[in-house]
Amino acid sequence: MTYTRNQHMLSQWVLRNFRSDDTALHPKSKQRVWAHVVVPAAEGQNDIKDIPLPISSVAVCKDCFRLTDGATGELFDIEHELSVYENSISVLVRELVQEHQFARLGNCDAEDFPVEELAGFAILQMILNLNNPQSRFPHKESMFETLIKPVVDNINEHVSSILSLTTTYPSLTEQLIYQKLIRVAVSSSCTDDKARAIFILYSILALQKKTDTSGYGCLP
Repeated sequence: MTYTRNQHMLSQWVLRNFRSDDTALHPKSKQRVWAHVVVPAAEGQNDIKDIPLPISSVAVCKDCFRLTDGATGELFDIEHELSVYENSISVLVRELVQEHQFARLGNCDAEDFPVEELAGFAILQMILNLNNPQSRFPHKESMFETLIKPVVDNINEHVSSILSLTTTYPSLTEQLIYQKLIRVAVSSSCTDDKARAIFILYSILALQKKTDTSGYGCLP
């Protein structure tokens, strides 16, 4: 494949948005993120050099998605759910760029739509960036408040629908992300904090297409 100067920019742009990770020095199979540089080899082919460095993500306020467990009073957050989602995108980017599967970008099947997945990831990062204390966007707080307003205004309905999953769709509650959604719903934290976490978990579920479950429509 002929080397082009900017062909690696997409992957670097995407991966720069991943959260910082302490797995940089772990074996490649254990790393959650990776970076690389593409240079032309003497033979004219690509020479991809892996750089095992942690890559900063969009930063968010330390306690942005931190809530209080309604039963134990312990603090918890949704970092694991964000990490699982971001890891799935890192796998996609690795396949596209490191394994040279660029042709997949033309796929638009329900089971393989890389452009849609990358666009969804970029949108979620922009939403998370509204909680970035270093962001200079002057209206970040009001914009995020606008996004979560439907959840805030109907928090009781959302909580009720989430809790009903245990009886209406018990199989869903076997998934860790739904278990976290239920834990958020019964949290003793304030409405705004619960709405923030619920909104992000809804977003992850939508991006992972886990809300389209055989007629399942009990979440608002």
